[in-house]
Amino acid sequence: MIFVETEVVPALVVEAQHGNSELIIEVCKELATRAAKDSKSESSQSYLLTLEYFVKKMVDPGEDFPPELKPAIKVNDFEQIFI
Repeated sequence: MIFVETEVVPALVVEAQHGNSELIIEVCKELATRAAKDSKSESSQSYLLTLEYFVKKMVDPGEDFPPELKPAIKVNDFEQIFI
């Protein structure tokens, strides 16, 4: 969890701000697909919670980031993920 907070999230936020949101979209798609496979299994619930956490962090990565870097993932990106 600490690695995600200190390394992964900041790297993805910076990449998204440079116009490279494809990786974020692909990560979200993969998590959503895995969560939907067997919605009653424990692993599916883990993927769903991970997706929820990841999306929250991409919308608001935290106070360490200036307002112009928020949100890292835009509304149009959600269409690509969940449609």
